[in-house]
Amino acid sequence: INWLDACRDMFSINPKITIPTSEPLNVMGHEYLTKLPELLKKTPEKTI
Repeated sequence: INWLDACRDMFSINPKITIPTSEPLNVMGHEYLTKLPELLKKTPEKTI
């Protein structure tokens, strides 16, 4: 997962927030977040 791109996407709704490449990112719940895409693929759309 490209965490910088993911964070930029999350904050893209507010143009006042920019995240430069030099910004250190602290990803909490790293294991959960890296496994989430696979879980979502297996979960029925109706459930999500």
